Amino acid sequence: DSERLRARVKVLEQAEMTLEKQCEVSDRHRQHVERGGGRSLEEISQQLDRTRRENRQADVALEESRLRAQTLTEDVEGSRFAARNLQDVLRTVEDRCRELDAERMAALM
Repeated sequence: DSERLRARVKVLEQAEMTLEKQCEVSDRHRQHVERGGGRSLEEISQQLDRTRRENRQADVALEESRLRAQTLTEDVEGSRFAARNLQDVLRTVEDRCRELDAERMAALM
């Protein structure tokens, strides 16, 4: 029984030390706030509003960037299509030139 009693006393002493430390921390926090070290609710609210406003602005800028990227992608695709069409026209012209050269050579012989 005396062992159990000593163990119980030890547990209670540890619990008391833990509570004392928690009280000290709580007192330090209270003193810090009383000295004006903590930010007021209004300051925190203003900071939150600024952060939200900045986030909205960032969202708008991101969406604008996405739209610009989409437009540029469409422009590039259009340019590629036009380039392919010009290549086709060039091949057709080259083919026709070869045909005319062949006709001219045949006419000369």
